[in-house]
Amino acid sequence: MVNLASLPVVGVFFTPELWTWMLLYAAVALSLNLEAGLTGIPNFGRHLAVIIGAIVAATLPGYLGMALLPESYRAEIAQIAGTNVTALPSYASDYNSLIASVITKYYASHPAVSFAMFLLVVVVAAAFGALSGWLAAYPAARLKEDYLAITLLAAGEAMLIISYNAGFVGGTQGLTVPNTLAWLDDIYAHIVGPGAAHKASVLTITALLAVLVYLYLELVVRAPVGRLLKSVRENDVAAEALGKDVARVRLKTLMMGSAIAALTGAVFVMWNTAWMAKAYDRVNWTFWPWAMMILGGAGNNLGVTVGAFILGSLRQLITFNKQAIAPYLPFDPAWLDYLVLGFTIILVLMVKPEGLLPEKTTYPLPRQKLSEIAKRHGAPEEAKATAEKASLEQP
Repeated sequence: MVNLASLPVVGVFFTPELWTWMLLYAAVALSLNLEAGLTGIPNFGRHLAVIIGAIVAATLPGYLGMALLPESYRAEIAQIAGTNVTALPSYASDYNSLIASVITKYYASHPAVSFAMFLLVVVVAAAFGALSGWLAAYPAARLKEDYLAITLLAAGEAMLIISYNAGFVGGTQGLTVPNTLAWLDDIYAHIVGPGAAHKASVLTITALLAVLVYLYLELVVRAPVGRLLKSVRENDVAAEALGKDVARVRLKTLMMGSAIAALTGAVFVMWNTAWMAKAYDRVNWTFWPWAMMILGGAGNNLGVTVGAFILGSLRQLITFNKQAIAPYLPFDPAWLDYLVLGFTIILVLMVKPEGLLPEKTTYPLPRQKLSEIAKRHGAPEEAKATAEKASLEQP
């Protein structure tokens, strides 16, 4: 029996890691498409919300988990740490790995607590992500596009530096994080075995996140609010002249996009059961999602998803085959990611700036309705022809 995952090059497509990465990137790229592709907000600080969601997932299960630990589990930590139960070391101390393993054991033996902690992390991460979007909306309502892009990028970088030096998240050492998916791992352990249970759990949660985000944004695009977002993107002055509160539209858009990005950051921590600030840099969580959106087609959710799958799989192909391609490169394969990123953006903007799947014109009514209304009101023949053409273009 051939192990498909061991095959060169194509074997990566049979690994859960590849699909988890692609789904995570699809969710982040779709959140960026909501802001930049549909509303025209140049968010070059996408990693800001991702970091915030990751911090929530890295700290809440640990600090709150320690407070919930029964006496027997606390005594186990105290015995190994050489202290008493009333003076346990901090979650972010040198005993972090020990504490995280004991909390994970507690979650594994209490699935209901584990599930409740998972839901709490999801809710709090989304709330803090939305809060960061609300704070970002303050400059968004006042700055022009170029200055806004720089401001959001600077905010993301500032958050990265702060998190890299903050003691409560382990500073430069990072954290080992308790497994809040222990409840789902237990279910999958009976299906795929204990060794693959966590990978299956993460893939399930990531797929659920990506699908829900895609369906929600498709509903937004097809609803009247979708046309409102595009009107703000095309001409915010005209939209405001027609009575639309542009600042409020940008506020809600940034809040929703940031909430989605924060959820992605939280799921990423749940996957790795570890936190390290340098893993959330602007290249991985801002520039790559931008490249995916540009490649697929800004403003088109399906196109952005396709772009995420293409570039996400390309990155993993490079990662999984570094040793095989190293002899053919005059530099370290680690730098190939950056070259692919830059080359993709330049090539797409030069050859097909609208992306692989350009944004389609959407109409307020479904097929045939436009033509029927035009005929009912006695529109001129050329107006009828235009309406009929529009109905044919309607998917």
